[in-house]
Amino acid sequence: MKNLTTTEHVLTGDEPETRPGLFVQANAVQGVHENVTCVECHPDAEQLPHQPRLNLRTCGISCHAEQATEYELGSHMTAFARGDELVPSCVTCHGGHDIKSLEARDAPHHRMNSATLCGDCHVQHTPEADKRDPSDWVGEYMSSTHAKIMRDGGLVWAATCVDCHGAHGAHPSSDERSPVHREHVPQTCGVCHIGVNEVYDQSVHGVRLADGDPDAPVCTDCHASHSITRASMPEFAMGVINECGRCHDSEDGDGERLGTRYKTYLESYHGQASNLGSRRAARCSDCHGTHDIKPLDDPASKVHKSQLTKTCGACHPGASENFVDFDPHANYRDAENYPILFGVWLYFLVMMSSVFTFFGLHTMLWFFRAKYENARNGKHGEQGTEAKTAIRRFTMLNRINHALVVITFFGLTATGIPLVFSHQHWAQVMMSLFGGVHVAGLWHRFFA
Repeated sequence: MKNLTTTEHVLTGDEPETRPGLFVQANAVQGVHENVTCVECHPDAEQLPHQPRLNLRTCGISCHAEQATEYELGSHMTAFARGDELVPSCVTCHGGHDIKSLEARDAPHHRMNSATLCGDCHVQHTPEADKRDPSDWVGEYMSSTHAKIMRDGGLVWAATCVDCHGAHGAHPSSDERSPVHREHVPQTCGVCHIGVNEVYDQSVHGVRLADGDPDAPVCTDCHASHSITRASMPEFAMGVINECGRCHDSEDGDGERLGTRYKTYLESYHGQASNLGSRRAARCSDCHGTHDIKPLDDPASKVHKSQLTKTCGACHPGASENFVDFDPHANYRDAENYPILFGVWLYFLVMMSSVFTFFGLHTMLWFFRAKYENARNGKHGEQGTEAKTAIRRFTMLNRINHALVVITFFGLTATGIPLVFSHQHWAQVMMSLFGGVHVAGLWHRFFA
């Protein structure tokens, strides 16, 4: 650093005897500003003696005009205007005299340290009314796959705060200038995930976003914003259904959005098995795709009629044309569109209700008759008569058959009924006792 003082003393951190009280730390002559004079940042020091406390010239006036302009237009300056005492300034992020280059590993603004730098402030913020606590975002990011591969794997290209939000000109996500505004999210993520955003742009979701649909899902709707996990992780796969369901779970969804698909999926075997913990059962993305989802009538769609044997064949090898006629989203309550399925469901409902009602009543009548007979004639063995003959009700074969019927009936019920109530905790526990959905399926076939 040049011209530290007007004397010839070289200041290394010790107080020169000729200038009592003057103290300049050694790091003031190091770093990226080692060739910058004191008075360039402290203009008040040009005249001696100067005031004990010097005014700091704005960095933008001195050298960094472009960055200063970005900062002044960003949310940090907006917060400063509101009187927020936690608003970071240049020295908060870059340091004072010991400013280091972006490549310096120990610099607070180095890529591997920037999340901690931003987090130190954001964990202190008080959440605004009806908004999430900013400290949650910090914790979610630190446990995300982006943070893990940088922290544990040393991969410095992993996304940090500034990659998504910007550095000096950070804006809230509701601001159209922000890189994380909904309209810009695919392009922001596409900087690292090269090619994925191009596929997304051609998908039904990307087209709707380009057409101005504010509800069209973007990367953060499916992958989250801060708590991003690897798509290959089981917890992500298990959550895909609910992620899709947030949009496709509306009775008044338009024809393209197919609002009832979520509900009909959950009522199918695929949905029931997934609810019960199966990782093999097909989920939305297995059939429709991920970033490349197309409309049903698009020949490139994985669920287009011409593609179904290939799509279904991924799980069901040898799937035929007849096999893929199965409708996984059929609604058995919709008599207009699925009259046969509705008729079968209604017949089953009436028949089973009638049978169980009749035999329940039949059993209760026999129970009350037995009580009546006992009350009138006394219990068996107390009537004072001895039976001279004994009649066997069932032969050995009858008894074996009766036992098999009882065992198989309850076996089929125990292994099958959890599917019907797959959304209930007790059903999930019950299925786990059988070893999971697929093991229970083997038992179900055995009892059948």
